[in-house]
Amino acid sequence: MSPEIATQVLREYRRTFEPGPDDGAGGRTEPWSAISVLAFASDDAEAVLEFEAGWALTMQNLARGIREPLRPEEVRAYAESEQFRRSREVLRAQGDDRMVTGTPDDVVARLRALQSDAEADELVVVTPGLDRDRRIASYAAIAAHWPR
Repeated sequence: MSPEIATQVLREYRRTFEPGPDDGAGGRTEPWSAISVLAFASDDAEAVLEFEAGWALTMQNLARGIREPLRPEEVRAYAESEQFRRSREVLRAQGDDRMVTGTPDDVVARLRALQSDAEADELVVVTPGLDRDRRIASYAAIAAHWPR
């Protein structure tokens, strides 16, 4: 879930790959890799904001040793806070790509670019969040906008 690191590592892996001996255990003869990306797609800007706020709160809590589940009202309040909005602007200005969020078209374009940059064979989209229906809708939107 750190594309900035994974991209370099996966490209190097592909460049330096050497097949191992055929030991009958199904060893790879060609390089193969996957990259995991935190992503959320929605045309609802509020849903995107709340997803980002929920993830930011989760990371803050883990850093503080807090392992309690978030409450929806806590996430909504944080999403509306000036602290979150400022930190969000800073991360976007720095080009932070650990989280790919936005409209389905934008998310798919960024995911495909990341997959291409990493030379990855597979993309694993991870969408943690409190709202199950929003998570399912995000996966469906990404799938619907993914070129066939």
